Amino acid sequence: MNLRVDFTLPDEQRSASLLNAKSLTRVGMLIAPLLVVLFIGHTLLGMFLLKRQAQTYQSQWESADGVRKSAMQMRAAVLKNEGILAELRGWKSSTLPWNEWVRGLLDVAPEDVHFTALQLTHSIASTADKNLARVWTMQLEGHAQGHDSRGNVEGIKDKLAGGSMSNMFDSVSVTRYAADTSVGSSRSDRIFQITAKFVPREF
Repeated sequence: MNLRVDFTLPDEQRSASLLNAKSLTRVGMLIAPLLVVLFIGHTLLGMFLLKRQAQTYQSQWESADGVRKSAMQMRAAVLKNEGILAELRGWKSSTLPWNEWVRGLLDVAPEDVHFTALQLTHSIASTADKNLARVWTMQLEGHAQGHDSRGNVEGIKDKLAGGSMSNMFDSVSVTRYAADTSVGSSRSDRIFQITAKFVPREF
């Protein structure tokens, strides 16, 4: 019979394993602070990245806000210019075609009739379609010579009302016809006034 007696005390016994309680404790004491440092570093890095991202977003937002403000200013300028353009177009459409109109007056005047004054006035009125329009009124004054003075004046009125310019007028009438009493006038000379109201011209 073989008998083996171990005289090593329990606290003096060593384990054959590479890891024991003491080594694990020492390893844990070394790793724990390292993990804490890594966690803190990771957290700080995440905060830094978030801050950078927030700054980037802020910069993009400010840039977009600047673009938005510029776009709004440009739109306001466009609307203002469109309003001015509409007013100019309205002014143009409500204005008489002076070159055609003056040429037409010269064409209807016979040799014995001389124009001495021309007065144009206008007012703003509403059309049947409830659109604003400019209404022009003309007062044409002159004197007629010769025995056919009355016929010449009436001829001017008729040419304005029924000739090539008739589409421009709403009404044409002789509002004054009288003897010319100025010095040097003959008994057959007459002074006259023709009043014509133009067709309303919308803005």
